[in-house]
Amino acid sequence: MTIKNAEAERILAVLDETVEELSALSYINTNLVEHTEDLGDILGPKFVGFLESCKVLDNERDFDKDKTDQVPTSNIYRHLSKDPSVLHNVQSFGFERSSNILSLVDALKRLRQGTHRRLSVTVEEENSRRSHFEEVCKREEKASKEKLSLEQQLRIERRERQKALAQLSETEVRTKNELGVVRAGTEKFMKDLVVRTEDTKNRNAKQYDFDFDILLEEITKLEKELKKLEVIHREGEAKLIKKKNKSEQEVETWIKEYDIDMNKLEKIYQDEYEVYNEVVEQLRVYESHYNQLRKEIEDANAREKEQKKAKEEAEEQKKREEKAAATIQATWKMFQQQKEAEGKGKGKGKGKGK
Repeated sequence: MTIKNAEAERILAVLDETVEELSALSYINTNLVEHTEDLGDILGPKFVGFLESCKVLDNERDFDKDKTDQVPTSNIYRHLSKDPSVLHNVQSFGFERSSNILSLVDALKRLRQGTHRRLSVTVEEENSRRSHFEEVCKREEKASKEKLSLEQQLRIERRERQKALAQLSETEVRTKNELGVVRAGTEKFMKDLVVRTEDTKNRNAKQYDFDFDILLEEITKLEKELKKLEVIHREGEAKLIKKKNKSEQEVETWIKEYDIDMNKLEKIYQDEYEVYNEVVEQLRVYESHYNQLRKEIEDANAREKEQKKAKEEAEEQKKREEKAAATIQATWKMFQQQKEAEGKGKGKGKGKGK
């Protein structure tokens, strides 16, 4: 059966009112009832008188069973709702609220939220959510199976890794043993090498002393020969120095002669260059005069061609005029002859008529 909107709102309103009522009643506890006489000025005489007629026990809104004038909780809330300032003052006292009532309030709030959600969701949406939940459950089951499979693979992989680690440990031990053997062999080799090196060093020292004496004698001999060669080559060096000085003097003489010749050639070059410039200038004048004459000749030829062309055109025009005149004269002559012939014909006709 589908619940109408008004019914849903009424249900939610009842739940809201219940939550509000219980929230207010959570402030009413034994501490407040015990101090009602001291709080009469703040809570007001009506509410204090009402509290004296009832008693809250165990923080659960249970009234004393020995009292015959027990009052329902709705009456307590009604007295609080009549004067909102009383509830505000009660809240400001700071007394500990009833934990049981607060738990009940939280439960009612969750009930209210669930009810609101259920009332605001259609059947199709509920079915869709249920289908989605079932799909999620299936996925979770599938994920659990995959997890178990992966854990099994992990255990297998861990065993294989442990085996590989054991093999590596054995290899490490074997390598360390081999390294110890190699190290021992190396130490022995180094000791033998030191002994051989000392022997070689001693032999080389003796050979060095022997070779040193021989080389020292040879050095002394070569120094004597060097002194002799220095004396001999010193004389040759003096001759070469004289020859060098003489050659330098000759070079200086040649340079001076070269400078004199170059000065002469420079003067000749300058003279020739001036003559060349004069010739170039004269050539420029001749070229200008030639261009002028050439232009005059071309102009004269052009005028002559134009005159010849004009003369030919005049002669041609004259011939055309003469030809036209001859044609006109012949035509006129024929016209006259034809006219005369027609005149004679008319005269004969008149004579016959008479």
